[in-house]
Amino acid sequence: MKKSALIFLLTAIFAVMGCQNDTTETTTVPEIVYHTLSFESNSETTIESQTVESGKTATEPSKPTKTGYTFSAWYDGENAFDFSTPITKDTTLTAKWTANTYTVTLSNNGEESQVSVTFGENIGDLESVPSMANSSFGGFYTEEYAKGEKFIGADGKGCKAYEIASDTTLYAAWGYIISYENLRERENPNSEIYTGEEDIALLDLENITGFAFAGWYDAETDGNKVETIAKGESGAKTLYARWETTIFSTVSFDTKGAGEVVSQTVGYTKKAVKPENPENYPYDLMGWYTSSDGGETLSENPFDFESEITEDVKLYAKWEIHATAADVTDKISAMQKSDTVFVSGEITNDRIKEIGTAIKAKSFGIALDLSDTTGLTSIENYAFEGCSSLTSIVIPDGVTSIGYSAFKGCSRLTSIEIPDGVTFIGDYAFEGCSSLTSIVIPDSVTSIGNRYGCSFSGCSSLTSIEIPDGVTSIRDGTFSGCSSLTSIEIPDSVTSIEEFAFKGCSSLTSIEIPDSVTSIKSSAFSGCSSLTNIVIPNCATPIKEYFPSYENITSIKIASNVTSIKSSAFSDCSSITNFEIPSGVTSIGAESFKYCKNLRSISMPEKLKTIGDFAFNGCNKLENITIPDGVIVIGKGAFAGCVSFTSITIPKSVSSNTNTFNLFATCKNLKSVTILTTRIKFYDGMFKLCSNLESITFAGTVAEWNARIADGANLTYGSVPATEVVCSDGTVPLM
Repeated sequence: MKKSALIFLLTAIFAVMGCQNDTTETTTVPEIVYHTLSFESNSETTIESQTVESGKTATEPSKPTKTGYTFSAWYDGENAFDFSTPITKDTTLTAKWTANTYTVTLSNNGEESQVSVTFGENIGDLESVPSMANSSFGGFYTEEYAKGEKFIGADGKGCKAYEIASDTTLYAAWGYIISYENLRERENPNSEIYTGEEDIALLDLENITGFAFAGWYDAETDGNKVETIAKGESGAKTLYARWETTIFSTVSFDTKGAGEVVSQTVGYTKKAVKPENPENYPYDLMGWYTSSDGGETLSENPFDFESEITEDVKLYAKWEIHATAADVTDKISAMQKSDTVFVSGEITNDRIKEIGTAIKAKSFGIALDLSDTTGLTSIENYAFEGCSSLTSIVIPDGVTSIGYSAFKGCSRLTSIEIPDGVTFIGDYAFEGCSSLTSIVIPDSVTSIGNRYGCSFSGCSSLTSIEIPDGVTSIRDGTFSGCSSLTSIEIPDSVTSIEEFAFKGCSSLTSIEIPDSVTSIKSSAFSGCSSLTNIVIPNCATPIKEYFPSYENITSIKIASNVTSIKSSAFSDCSSITNFEIPSGVTSIGAESFKYCKNLRSISMPEKLKTIGDFAFNGCNKLENITIPDGVIVIGKGAFAGCVSFTSITIPKSVSSNTNTFNLFATCKNLKSVTILTTRIKFYDGMFKLCSNLESITFAGTVAEWNARIADGANLTYGSVPATEVVCSDGTVPLM
């Protein structure tokens, strides 16, 4: 019975325990967040940062210290921080400080006065300088008898940057002033005070760059050396530092062949002496210059002899020839090498010829600058003719004309400056100037050449030129022989181009002749063997009369105002491949494009009325074209030999005045012809030897076809695939 009871009891206990385990719940522990509180003390004291649980308060640290200041509080931004405030984020606190004010006692022979000085500020100046009979005030020092640091100078002004960081007593110093002069780079005070009660050792200076300290002297120059101020001496002393130069530099001179200038040995930071100008007639010394490449390229500005010398210097003479009208020829005669002659002052037209004569006598190049002269109005006829030594010239303002042959034969002339105001350039003015590569002709020029032209003839190095507005005629041979000329601009003011104007311009590849030109003389462009692109007015046709090298021209454009293309205008232009006829053209003359063997396409304007005899004869690469509605007359043989034609339509507008003799003769690839007009007559050879002609369509009736065939006409001169003509009411055999 007891055993059963025990078993029951244990069973009950385990049952209860099981029930308890089944009902246990899980509890989540919240995460603790911490923040960092940092301190910026702005002082010599470092405050460690604190790690604070979020929502808790921080511990206020010990107050930091800072020399010369009193701690005020910790600030969070603009507000003082309350350490009872819970910390909810990372925070940095900054210390705020208040500068201390200290009392400075000024002790002067038993008398004292006080001033207040805020830390960090200068002690300030005395209201008046103390005085004492038979003695000099030397300032206030931190120790008696002018010992320690000086805070106020003998002039009563605050002179020390030391900060007052405690209540301080300064002591007046009385005695005699020692003034030190010529300290150079030394930053020591330039005065001190002595009392005569003991020997005074003088200020010791260190050597500096270029100089060694040689002692103190009682005079700036000469004088006696002073080793010490002995006990018992009195009175103010002024001592001068004496320096011995230890670095010397050499200043040498390159006269460019004008004789010797002796080199100079110059002490450190001393000045070189400007030498006397060496003799070098006819040259004028413009100054001494330094150089960066051994003397060839001079510095921009001349050497300043007031500058201090600290290293070796080599100076190069710059020579120029400056002359007046009175001595210019003498100076040119004295020249021994190439150079520029600058002329100034008043000069006459006749004097220019004399200058030209002087230059002509020289075998080397001479450049002439007349820009500073006055009184010159003209470069006279023949002024510089044959001056093969003239290399360049600057013509002054005031000149209005350049005369006949003025620079003819100046074969070394490479540049010339023609001023605004020149209106006339004479015949042969620059003929034979074979070295002239460019020239700017001012807009004021209205006439180039007068009677004979050839103003720039033989300028074989000239590559481009722009003719100014106002010039109306390009005279005979004006640019003949300009074999390097690649481009030229002709203004709208030009109305005529005379004979041989551009003869021999073998490098000229293109030219645009404005519509204003109404007259072009024959052979104007003879010898222009490289000319391939031209824009021309109608007066420039027939083209072979004006462009003897027409066979090389690949592109031709004619003026938009042209209404009629002359007979033979472009015949034999075998290099052109396409052509655009202006919209206003109504007539294409006979043989206009005859034998243009490479012409592949051409546009015919809607206003076109007439196509002349043999107009396109022999254009064997010309492909199918469209004859516009409105064309009334087509001349005989107009398309003979157009072997690339495969089809053609003759519009309804073509009248009975059309001559179809040999119209399509030898068009051997022509396969179809459509004839919309019923008014033309069909003449002998109209389809002569058109060996591939397959179809002919005629807008009229069979009766009209038969009525329009000329008596005895043989239309084909041989067999063709087409055996009949398709008419509006049937077919008719092709004869």
